[in-house]
Amino acid sequence: MFIRMFGRPPKLGDFRRIYLFDYKFRESKSLNDILERLKGKFLFLKIKDFEAVIKDARDRGFVPREFKDAAIMRSITVEPPMIYFVLLQRDDTGGRIMLLETKSSWYTHEKILLSMRAYCKSAGIRCWYVGLGRTV
Repeated sequence: MFIRMFGRPPKLGDFRRIYLFDYKFRESKSLNDILERLKGKFLFLKIKDFEAVIKDARDRGFVPREFKDAAIMRSITVEPPMIYFVLLQRDDTGGRIMLLETKSSWYTHEKILLSMRAYCKSAGIRCWYVGLGRTV
């Protein structure tokens, strides 16, 4: 989807805000469990399309240097997409979520933080806000 909109893979600077959350597995015990729970609500995207975003985020210290697994998704109900979720599994207990808010988003900071509670509950994980990543 992003490539269709811009004709290229996304870059970190393409996003308005980058929210960072840490998460721990609860009912879900792996990223595969999370994907199963969110099937039908989210569109799962190719990791290779977000490699530059992940590399830049890693270079800036937003995400762990090493991670076991990754998943990227966006809501299937919102067009154009306003939010992308990049889940990076650090170890068997959890990892980091990088929420990428597009420049077309109309969400407030408070709405995003509140909505993450519902997202994490649906995903079967516990998450907490770490901070905003800066792209400039």
